Parts: sequence; structure tokens; C-alpha cells
Amino acid sequence: MKKLILLIIVVLLVPAGATICLADYKDMKDKVETEASVWVGGYFHNADSTVSSSWGEGFTLPEAGGRVGSQKAAEYYSLENSASGGFFIKDSHMPNRLHLEFDYYNGDDWFGDLRYSYKDYLQLRVLPRRFGHNLDNLTVFDFNGAGASIDINDQGIDDYGITIDIDEYHLRLKMPDFPLHVYSNGEIIKKTGTKQSRFLGGAAYFSGGPGRVRASESVDVDQTKQEFSFGTNAHLGLLEFDFSQRSRKFKSDVTASSYDYVIASDTAGNTVGDLYTAEHNKTPELTAITNTVKVHTSHTGRISASATFSNTDKTNDSSGAEADISMSYGQIYWLPTAYLAFSTKVRSIKNEVSSPATVVAPHYDGTADYTYNVLPGVESQTDTLTVNARYSLIPSTNLNLQYTKKIKEVEEQSAIDWSRPLTTTSDIYEVGLTNWAIPKVRITAKFSHTNVGRDLGSDVVDPVTYEELIHPVINDPEQTNQGNLGITWTMSPRVAVFLSAIVAKDETDDNLMGEITDANIAEALREQYQASIAFIASERFTVSPTYTYLSNKQERDIVWEDGQGLHVVDSSYTNEQKAQNFALNMMFAVSERLKINGSFDYTITEGNYEPTSPVNLSLTAPFDLDTAVIGQLAESKTTEIGVRLDTDYDVGKGWGIGLDLRYTDWKDESFDNPSDGTFIGGLVKISKEMQSK
Repeated sequence: MKKLILLIIVVLLVPAGATICLADYKDMKDKVETEASVWVGGYFHNADSTVSSSWGEGFTLPEAGGRVGSQKAAEYYSLENSASGGFFIKDSHMPNRLHLEFDYYNGDDWFGDLRYSYKDYLQLRVLPRRFGHNLDNLTVFDFNGAGASIDINDQGIDDYGITIDIDEYHLRLKMPDFPLHVYSNGEIIKKTGTKQSRFLGGAAYFSGGPGRVRASESVDVDQTKQEFSFGTNAHLGLLEFDFSQRSRKFKSDVTASSYDYVIASDTAGNTVGDLYTAEHNKTPELTAITNTVKVHTSHTGRISASATFSNTDKTNDSSGAEADISMSYGQIYWLPTAYLAFSTKVRSIKNEVSSPATVVAPHYDGTADYTYNVLPGVESQTDTLTVNARYSLIPSTNLNLQYTKKIKEVEEQSAIDWSRPLTTTSDIYEVGLTNWAIPKVRITAKFSHTNVGRDLGSDVVDPVTYEELIHPVINDPEQTNQGNLGITWTMSPRVAVFLSAIVAKDETDDNLMGEITDANIAEALREQYQASIAFIASERFTVSPTYTYLSNKQERDIVWEDGQGLHVVDSSYTNEQKAQNFALNMMFAVSERLKINGSFDYTITEGNYEPTSPVNLSLTAPFDLDTAVIGQLAESKTTEIGVRLDTDYDVGKGWGIGLDLRYTDWKDESFDNPSDGTFIGGLVKISKEMQSK
């Protein structure tokens, strides 16, 4: 009875809205005992963010001035001081096991963990969680000098942010003395708050004269994503079967925003300058249901096989668009000898779509509805074959060879409507090895080469004019080469070194922009390097420095449209983003009672965009811009310093005190979000541990 009462109390203590989840009990002890702890404390913080100077200030209207900078330094920290507390209970009096943990840091940050099992017949886990996300607050600039071309409706709002609640559950029931399981998984994600909405407040009839073009306003956020799955799993002889259904739903409980568009030109008798109110940026309601059947043979022999069949129905409940996606997958694994293994995988995905032929919307003149046609989505089928061989007879070496053939076919009308190639064929070759011949050194390496071929549908022509009907837009590489290298060197029992490198190069001379055929060449180089050392200086002190470098550089042709509507090809413009991170982690046991863990991070990011052919965009003087100025708009640089310090002191007799500190310094030198901010905060806590048998 006491255990039943305890379980009821546990369930009642779980926060409202929490759901249930499958436990991993590997860290729960088998011995009979009860452990408990409780802590109380407080969360404190101090944050500031100011708008830095930017050359974009010359484009700022008076009503856009005074905007508070984005809270990037405190992006994922609460901006409210709060009392804090939590508790932990673990009981393993068989056949029941119970684990209950809940930590409340502040109103925007808390975490819970409930696990319960009865023998292996019932396993249950609940994971409620909440955290906050402070969002960007960007300045809206005016590029043509006419005050009517910018409309700011969120002046003075500086607290954009959302609260995110994630509640999960996993539940498994096992039949006694029979290999059958019934399970259910679920997740509910709830987002609430406010965000900045930036959009074009003028288009078509609303884009000229006194029409307002660039708008900024505050909108509410109240979104819910739900995902639930139910299934059963059974072993029947040498076969295992799994049947499941997963349902997903996304909806927004906020009514779409309306905006007063200004009529700039008219053919229906309205007066230029009249207002036309219409919804914008409406969030659709989405649903999806997936049914899946899996079967595989026993893995105890030299040959094993598995197969998966699934079907997904997706629906946009707001527009009526639907998609039916069917997938089949099969794999055969053969181990003829201990040093040789083969596997073959086959996958086929078919995508079928439908949508209403037309959509009716209110006409801007208010006299009648306007009907416009709707194109259905892309219908396609993708088939993939993968063959793999692993050979390990070479001394201290495993060799892995793999070939993948992927064919994507697009339905002809979809290719016409959406400017897609009729067929895209990819051939992927991979060679990998793992070597440990050098004492204390382990090397892993992989090289892959990808070749892409396309059928552009040049033979699909109009039967009367014989003009080609498909004008593909292609922005993907024809060839990709990638190399991966990882080295682990255990220099001594106290020192270990890890090095890794990933380098990939994309190339194509067949980029297509619809009917524009003279902007073909593109190259991209992606690099990632990391070096880390783990150093155990003593039994009480460990330190680990790490350096990471990321780079993504593109050089390609791009097409501009100038002020007269003419296309201009800009050959070999460059676009590069780089990031560097220096990190230092340390653990220090000052004494048997005092423990200190800390880290230091310094991150630099840079981005630049360099057009090579000047094109005048012919905006209203004196704000005429060419592509060189557009390049300046895309330049960005950020620096971030982060410090973490966690201390715990064992006072004795189960009592402890702790202090967790966080410090962030953020600086953004980009054009549209220049800001400089800091955050310092932490958690003070007093804890008490208890244990009984």
C-alpha cells in the first residue's frame, strides 16, 4: 500500500501537461535501497544588449531608431530572477523500481524525469522540460529614401522570445512468458511568446506610388506539435515482426495577422491610396499518419535479412494539399568468413501529391472574389541500391568498400511546372579503412566520390511550336569529392590526442537558371578541422583544450536583374563563411569535499560576399545601390566569449552547497543586427542527500 501511495504522489508531482516516456534503466542499481536528495537555491542574472554602430544607420528612418539590440548573449537564458529548487528519489525494492527527479531553475527553465518499472513487464518514463529562447530584434532599413516605403509597427518592443515546453513519453508492456511487446511513444512541443515579423507590405497593385514596401510588426506565437506512435513487436521463431502507427499534427492557435495594404494602381475604379486589408504569413495546420511494418530474421547465423514497408499520408488542412509517400526497404547481410562480410540494401520512395485546382481569395477592390490556379506539388520516385563489402584479413586493418546507385525520376508535368530535371542519377563510390598497426595510434580514413547525371527533358516539346517545355533550374553539384581523416593517439596513460579533418569539394559547369544558359560554373570547398588533447595532470586535475575550424567557400556564376529588367551574369563571385572556436575544459578536485568544473569558449564567425560585376539596381536617388553595396549588406562578423564555472562543496553528513556561474560576451558587427551584449548569471543551491536500505 505504501508503494502504491508513493507512486500516486509521484504522478501528481509531475507538472501539468507532462506526458510519459520509455526508461533506460542501465544506471539504476539492482541492490535494495532508497536514495533521496533535495535542494533549494536561487537563480540570478544580469544582462544588457545595445545596438552598435553600423554604416547602415544612413538608411534608418527616425521611427526605426532607438531599437534595443537582440539578446544574443542571453539567447537561451531566462531574464527573470527566481527562487529555485528540486528533489531526487530512487527506490529499487524489487520487483518495483522508481526514479523521480525534478529541477526547477526559474519560470523559463525546468526539467523532470520519472521512471518506473515492474519487473520487465512494465517500463515507463516521463520527461517534461521547459526552456526559453530570446529572439532577434532587427532594424528595418529604408533603401529608397521615401518615408512611405517603410512601416514600423513594433517600435519600443524589445522582449521578443518564446517559451518551449517539450513533454515526452515512452511506454512498454511485455507479455509474461511470451515474446510479445506493446509500446507507445509520444512527444508534445508547445511554443508560446512573441516574435518579430518582417515582410513586404506592398506587391502587385500595392508596390508603387504611396505603397509601403518593408514592414515590421510584433506577432504572437502559440504553436503545438504533437507526435504519438503505437505499436507491437513479436518474435516468432527465427523472425521478428513490428507493426506501428505514428501520427503527427502541427497547428497554430493564433489568428493570422492582417495588414492594411495601400493600393498603388487600379483598374477597377478604386482610388490610389485606398487601404486594402488582407491576411499575411498565415501558419498552416498540418497532419501526417505513418503506418510501418518491419520484419527481420535472427542475427545468429551467417545470413540475415530485414525489410521495412511504410506509407505516410500528409495533409495541409488549411489549403487542402495532400501527399502520399510510400517507402520500401530491404537489406541482406552475408558473413561467409570471419574476415569478410557483404551487405546489400535496396530502398524505393514514391511521392504522389494532390491539391485543389483553384483557390478563392477576396479581391482587393472588395467587389468580388478572385480565383487563381494552384499547381500541385512534385511527383517523383527515388530508387537507391547500396552494395557494401568489409575485409579484415590485412594485419591491423579493416577495409570497407561501398557503392551506391540513386535514381530520381520526376513526373513529366511536375518537371514542367517546377523546372526540375526529368531524371537525376547519382553514383557514389566510398573507400574506408581503420588501421591500428602503429602502437597506441588508431587511424580512420574515408574517401568518397559522387557523380551526378541529369536528363533535362530537352525532347519534351510543344507539339505546335516545338519549343522546349522544361527549363530546369539546377543549383546542385555534378561532382563531389570528400575525404575524412581521424587520428587517436594515446601518448601515455595520462595524455591522449585526437585529430580530425573533413574536406569536401563540389564542382559543376552545368548550373541552370531557367532559360538563362550562360551562368553555368560553380565550385564549393567545405573544410572542418579539429584538434583536441585530454591531459590528466594528476588524480585531481584534468584539462582538455580543443580547437575547431569551419569554412564554406563558394565561387560561382550568378544572375542579376538590373533596374531595366535585363539579366546580367556575374562571373566567379565568391561567398565565404568561416568559424573558429577555442575551447578549454577542466575538472579539478581541490579536495575530497570541493569539486570545480569549468570551461572557456572563444568563437569567431565571419561571412563575406564579393560580386565581381557591378550592376546598378536603380533605386530612388540618392540611395542608388549597385552589387558592391549589396555585398556590404551581406558581410557579417560575430565574436562570442563563454565561461562556465560549476563548484560543489560537501559540508558533511549529506549536506552540500554549490555555485554554478555562466558568463557570455557577444558582439555582432553585421549590417542589419549590430549589437553588443553581455550576460552573467548563475545558480546558488544548498542540498541534502539521504539514503536508506
